[in-house]
Amino acid sequence: MPVIIDDSYNIKEIEVDPSWMSDLGDDYREYREKWDMANNGHLFDFPLFLEVESSYACNYRCPKCPRQAIDHTRKTGFLSNELLDKLFDEVKRYNMPSITFSHGGEPLMRKDLPDLILKAKEANIIDRMFHTNGMLLTGDISKKLIENGLTKINFSLDAASRETYKKLRIGGNYEKVISNIRVFLEEKKARGKSYPRVRVSFVVSDENKHEQKKFYDLWKDNVNVISFQRCYDFKGMNSSDNVGAEKRMPVRHFCTQLWQLLTITYEGDILLCERDYSHNYVLGNMKTHTIHECWNSEIMNKFRQLHKENRWDEIPLCKKCVTNVHGKINYDE
Repeated sequence: MPVIIDDSYNIKEIEVDPSWMSDLGDDYREYREKWDMANNGHLFDFPLFLEVESSYACNYRCPKCPRQAIDHTRKTGFLSNELLDKLFDEVKRYNMPSITFSHGGEPLMRKDLPDLILKAKEANIIDRMFHTNGMLLTGDISKKLIENGLTKINFSLDAASRETYKKLRIGGNYEKVISNIRVFLEEKKARGKSYPRVRVSFVVSDENKHEQKKFYDLWKDNVNVISFQRCYDFKGMNSSDNVGAEKRMPVRHFCTQLWQLLTITYEGDILLCERDYSHNYVLGNMKTHTIHECWNSEIMNKFRQLHKENRWDEIPLCKKCVTNVHGKINYDE
């Protein structure tokens, strides 16, 4: 049972059923080899992965969410079809292998999400995924997503009981979400394919830490991956306070994301970092810039060099992020 702990993503993944890869083929394996190369500092000419904010609308009001932490709950919107078409054209030209359609909102707020999965497949993107709270996932949508080529779906749950769910996933219904996931699993099984990979996630906080084992036991025989993640202080990360600036943290850190991915917001902004929810480091906008030029920009290369030299603490956003990552470990080891 492989266990992956990735400090750059602040996450522990337990693969309880690895069979999901059996139908993906050599292209997927070659992409993962490139991912491993990027982990070790190899820079490709184009990102391997895009985190695309197809929706900045959400049907939940989760207290641990960055939308709540930086008071963006009143903002809402969707990435335009015009910019999505431009994105698909460029990633097809550069053979980019992986994409997610989630960032700051709930992707299923878009009625055309299954169509985006199909367009990504037609653009030769190998790995097509999104994160969801699962509340809006109907049987019909599940069918379309699977038929259109979804390769991974990540359900954000954070609870193993109705009582805890009500505290952390405000706006949702625990029983309905569990039922929706089970319907999705049934639709997947009915089609006889090993993918989409199904992951359930649990962000560990004081309110739910007592349910970690119960959560694992609930899902270990039903899904492919169970993840436990340290709870981020998004409010602290995106504030103007210079957290920890008085001295350098005694840790060596190398953020692999600078070699792997870029983030695109629903307004078309291209962000240097997926955790920059306040948009302090905007490389450009899809209306005026290409993804390629942003990926190879001076500031991206400067940040990569600082990380290679273990001088990440000279970047305020990175300092706050690393403080989060290397702070108290609050999930079970």
